[in-house]
Amino acid sequence: MAGSVLTCVAYHHFEAEPTDATRHLGISTPPDVFRSHLDYYQLYFNVVKLDDVLAGDLPERPLLITIDDAYRSVAEIGAPLLHERGLPAVLFTNPRVITGPCVPLDTLMSIAASRMGLAQLGLLVGKPDLRSFGELITGPISKLSAYQR
Repeated sequence: MAGSVLTCVAYHHFEAEPTDATRHLGISTPPDVFRSHLDYYQLYFNVVKLDDVLAGDLPERPLLITIDDAYRSVAEIGAPLLHERGLPAVLFTNPRVITGPCVPLDTLMSIAASRMGLAQLGLLVGKPDLRSFGELITGPISKLSAYQR
């Protein structure tokens, strides 16, 4: 339908309890919350495929579900919940994480912050007054060269 406004929702990771790898990232959705989101989407939206969006073939109240980063929980939790409802989603991933041993820098920093604490991590990166994980990522880490990272 011409003029339909697309709503897009993004997810990253599904887990009931935070782990060191994601605790500081703010990207996890508990499975029961994701389930309730999907139920809501089915009631109030028409969930569409990316092909529909690209073709401009949108129904009323179109919604595109996207999932970033390809955490294992997408295959173990997210995909089965989508599948049981027959809902499509788009998965965006960094191939380095799938094809070889690679830990994304934000995940590595979350693990370090969980195990060492922000104060100790701040000392290691030259920011002893570090107040938040976000400040770590947008401050000292963002200023490192690719080689330093």
